This record gives sequence, structure tokens and C-alpha cells, in this order.
Amino acid sequence: MRHNVTLKKIYLILIGLSFLSIIFFMSAWLVRYYPHIAGNMHLPNIQKAILNILSERTGQMVAMIISALLISSTSLTFQTLTHNRILTPASLGFDAIFAVTQTLLVAGLGFVHVFLTNVYFNFILSSLIMLGIILLMYQMVLRKNKNNIIFLLLVGIVISSMALSLSNVIQSMLSDDAFYQLQSLTTVTITNINRELVYLLMPFVILIAFLIYRGHRTYDVMALGESQASNLGVNYQQESKRALIYIALAIAMTTALVGPLSFLGLLAVNLAREITKRYEHKHLFITSALISIIFLFFGQVVIELTHYQTTLTTVINLVGGIYMINLLIRKDKTI
Repeated sequence: MRHNVTLKKIYLILIGLSFLSIIFFMSAWLVRYYPHIAGNMHLPNIQKAILNILSERTGQMVAMIISALLISSTSLTFQTLTHNRILTPASLGFDAIFAVTQTLLVAGLGFVHVFLTNVYFNFILSSLIMLGIILLMYQMVLRKNKNNIIFLLLVGIVISSMALSLSNVIQSMLSDDAFYQLQSLTTVTITNINRELVYLLMPFVILIAFLIYRGHRTYDVMALGESQASNLGVNYQQESKRALIYIALAIAMTTALVGPLSFLGLLAVNLAREITKRYEHKHLFITSALISIIFLFFGQVVIELTHYQTTLTTVINLVGGIYMINLLIRKDKTI
């Protein structure tokens, strides 16, 4: 009974902090531009400022919530599949695959091709390519080496390095126009979110989030190990492939919306485990999503109020990298 009360308190605190971070984010625009309207605080100007906040912020807010939800849920699911708390899809270079996919599309199709200029066609084609690559990686690497964390981390480093090198080589051979087109496709931040893509992806995000959450009892069993899960009636290989399809699609969505946030999933999921002290995925899904929202919104507010001295990706990766080193040092207790 005390455990349930504690969990309810955790939910209330995290929900409160999430709402507070969103309110701060929506208000940060007004704080930044207040000097421009402070001298003329008439009702029309105030109404115009509020409308500007809503028009500028709503799309960004939705994209950040979508990204927080998908990054946290896929990171938790991926840790269940690999049976350790260190690995996330980003640590295996899955987000780097998106960048190299865009580079290959620009080089192969041309920067004016409809599959590149049309945001919907681009996303569908990129997602299909990523899905094929990730399933191939699972068949060749993940399935056989899921318990070898050092090997998988090395695979992630190699994939990321190869993707970066391949992208750089191809980019050096592109024309100026093609290069700028590629930069606009791969250099995505919260401030230049594609609003059309945000609202297009909303129903797909809701569907994927529902499908992942619906399988929380299955993931609880899969966390026991392949042999134990199979003995308990779970088709482990089928469930793993289905989960990887969700992960591939989610990574394509989040990278296309807000760019790579490599360590956000690592931070959110592991903090959720430490805060709740629970193993059930239904609780970890909720708490890790709320923690991701808090990190994203509060982090972006700090970045904006410091006049973009750095980027949110840099800050999250710095904090996440330090936290990952801490987990590795304590691996005998946490993995």
C-alpha cells in the first residue's frame, strides 16, 4: 500500500513539473521579446503577442511532446530486448542511419526530386530504408550478441563513424545547391521544426505509442530472458521483430522532427528506474516519458534565455554522457 502511495506521489510531482516546464516554454518567447512590446502595452499588442506565442510555440510543443514520448518508450523497449540498461537505439547509431539515408537519397535522386522536396514522400522513403537496415542489423548482430554490451557499444561506434565518414565523402562531391538541401534535411533543431510534418505524424505517433504501451505485460515477461519468456508462452523472436519495427519508425519520426537526441532516452529511462524502483513497464513508460518532457522543455527554456549560447542537443548529450559513464562505473550494481 505504501508503495502505491509513493508511486502516486511520484506521478503527481512529475506531472506537475511537466506542466510547469511547458508553461515556462510557452512563456519564454514573451520574456525574450518583452523589451520590444514593453513600451507599448496596449491591448492589441498584448493580443498580438499571445497569438504569436501560440503560432510559434504550438507546433514546437507538440513536436517535443511527441519526441519525448517516442524516445523514452523506444529506449525502454530496446533495453528490454538487449537486457541491459546502457544501450539505447542511439548508442547503436540508429539515428546516424537517418542522416546517411538522407545523404544517399540526395546523391542518388538529386536535390530537386519529389521524394526529397515533398516532406511526406521523404519521410516515408527514409523510414522504409531505416526499417530495412535496422531489421538486418538485428538479424546479423543484435540477436546473437544481445548480452555482449562491449561488442554492441563497439558496433554502435563503428556504425556512427562509418555513417559520418560516408556522409562527409558524399557531401564533398555534391553541388552547392544539393549540399544546402541536404543540410536542411539533416540539421534539424527545435527552432526550425517542420510544422507540416508534426501534424502529419500525430496519428502515427499515437498509434505507435499505443501499440508499444499495449505490450507492456509482454515486455515484462521478455525482460526475464528469451528462454524464460518462451517457456511462459511468449513468441520471443516475433515480439522482438515487432518491437524493432516500432523502434525504427519512432527513430525516423523523432530525428526528422527535432534531430538526434542521443542520450535523452538513456537519461529518462534510467532515472525512471531509480525513482520508481519498479520493474513493470507500464510504470516505466509513463515516468520516463514525463522525465523526457521535463528535460526537453526546461532545457530549451534555459537555452533560449541564454540567447542560444549552445544547443539543447549539446547539453543533453553532455549530461547523458556523464550519466552513462557513471552507469558504466557502477555496472556491477545497475546492469
